[in-house]
Amino acid sequence: MRFCQKSCVYIILIFVIFVTSAANKTLAEQLNMRVVPDPDVLHVPQKARAAGILFVNQASDILTDQGLASVVKDSADTSSVFGAVSYGDSEYKTKVDYTTKTGVDLKSSLFLGGFAKRVDLNCGQLLSGAFYNYGNDNYDVSDYPLPFISVKGHSNKYHGGGLFWRFDFKNNLRGELSGHIGNVKTDFEYQIYQPYIYQPNSRMHYDEYSSLCLGWHAGLGYLHKFNDSFKLDTYGRYFFMRQEGENVGSIKFFDVDSKRLRLGTKLLYNANSAVSFYGGGAYEYEFGGDINWAIADKNIDATRLKGGTRVYEAGLTMKNNTGDICVGLGAQGYFGLRKGFAVTAKVSIGFLNFLGLSVEKFEKEKTGRFEKIFNTSQKDCFNKSLEIIEKLKARVVHENSKKGYMVAFDFSKSFGCCLDSTEVGIFITDEGSGKTKVEVISNNSLLAKDVSTRFFKMLEQQ
Repeated sequence: MRFCQKSCVYIILIFVIFVTSAANKTLAEQLNMRVVPDPDVLHVPQKARAAGILFVNQASDILTDQGLASVVKDSADTSSVFGAVSYGDSEYKTKVDYTTKTGVDLKSSLFLGGFAKRVDLNCGQLLSGAFYNYGNDNYDVSDYPLPFISVKGHSNKYHGGGLFWRFDFKNNLRGELSGHIGNVKTDFEYQIYQPYIYQPNSRMHYDEYSSLCLGWHAGLGYLHKFNDSFKLDTYGRYFFMRQEGENVGSIKFFDVDSKRLRLGTKLLYNANSAVSFYGGGAYEYEFGGDINWAIADKNIDATRLKGGTRVYEAGLTMKNNTGDICVGLGAQGYFGLRKGFAVTAKVSIGFLNFLGLSVEKFEKEKTGRFEKIFNTSQKDCFNKSLEIIEKLKARVVHENSKKGYMVAFDFSKSFGCCLDSTEVGIFITDEGSGKTKVEVISNNSLLAKDVSTRFFKMLEQQ
């Protein structure tokens, strides 16, 4: 009898344990099935993927907003090195087919460095160069109502570079183009805590997931000069950037294409020859940016980066008397699809002038070269030439009285066939017997002809 009772007790206990375990496992499976397809879980890696392309877009913006702006200032040199740094904090609104979230918060730091060369042509000025980008950010995608989801270890690192071109026509119209290639590495991890019997925690992790990025931008602009102090710069730019897809374990990320159009204007004010200020606004619209992915060969609805952003900016630029060294500070505010701010600093150094080698580019010039003999000493001719350049409202960027030459720019105030930064070299050589030869040389042959005509006439009068 006791044996039967014990047997019944054991059977009942085994049955209870089995039923309880099965019930708990079923409950855990139901909860897990509810969690995994839940939008609050599925769009976590999508937001991490979105953070990558958004950060790469910021890296392309620093070239057009700070890089090109620093090397096209009125330094009279033909070659320069430039750099810019930026820090920003921005939140991007992302949209998913099945839900709408206020999604990706980027705290980013970016560096830009490069080399540019300017060539004066009769129809305008060609600027070309190469650049390098580096940056890192911390992004936040943990805005979820479910308490048992943890997101951590989220950051991006970007290395990239490319080439750029810009052509300024004499009628103040310009065109610009750049090509980009880079690599973005993403750290990401999230974990679902499931405190149920026989149900382990679920974890997704990838460390420095690497993706190739390719892109380009093209733009048009026009600079309207009200007077010597006020100018209005109007521009339009189109940006394309692709982040190529990769496989990370059971996750397959597809290509992400970002397509943006920005239209803007900027008012420039030259307080004096050393300091200038600017302020402006722009509207940017993102047309694409769908983030498609699949897990275990099951396609997930796309996250979309689409919408408009209003951009406001202000800053100042300072340069030395010759324009060889130029530094600037600026700030941007963003409202709309992107909401936040960025602060920037930039610098450019006229490479050849800075080393005192700016006359070398005039030696091989044949077309834009004019000369005349004057009955005066070299010293008197040199001093009179400095006075004439001042009367022509131009600026001397480099001079050497012993070697008898000077380089000047900013002739656009007196001549309409050139840009502000087009240079003219004046070489004064002692011919003996109280005679001096004066040569006026420029890579812009039309400017050389016009300047030499007026310069020689004014020198004869003096």
